[in-house]
Amino acid sequence: MIASQNFICHFAVQEDCSHAELLRAARTSVALDRFVAAHDLQAMAYYYMGSGNEANEDTMSSIILGTSLLTSRHIPVAGEYEVKNAIAMKIMDALGAGGSFTNTTR
Repeated sequence: MIASQNFICHFAVQEDCSHAELLRAARTSVALDRFVAAHDLQAMAYYYMGSGNEANEDTMSSIILGTSLLTSRHIPVAGEYEVKNAIAMKIMDALGAGGSFTNTTR
C-alpha cells in the first residue's frame, strides 16, 4: 500500500487507474529497487521479448513506473537495451540537465 501511495506522490495517476494496477506496479518497483541495490547498479538498460511465462509477462507490463522512479533517483533506465541511451541519460543527469524521459513530478 505504501509503495502505491508513493506513485500517487510522484505521478499524476488517472482516476480510472485501478488500485490493483498500482499495487502490481508497486510490486515491480520494489523488485527493481532490490535488484539495483543487490548489484550496485548506477544505470540500467533492459530488453524484453515475450517469453510466454505469465509471471514474467505480468512483471514486464508494469515496469515503467518503477524504472521512472529509479531514473528520478539518478539511476537512469533505458528500454530496448539502449545502453547508449542509459549512458547519455547518466551524463545529462550528472551535468544537472536531467536524465529522464518521464516527468516524475506532479
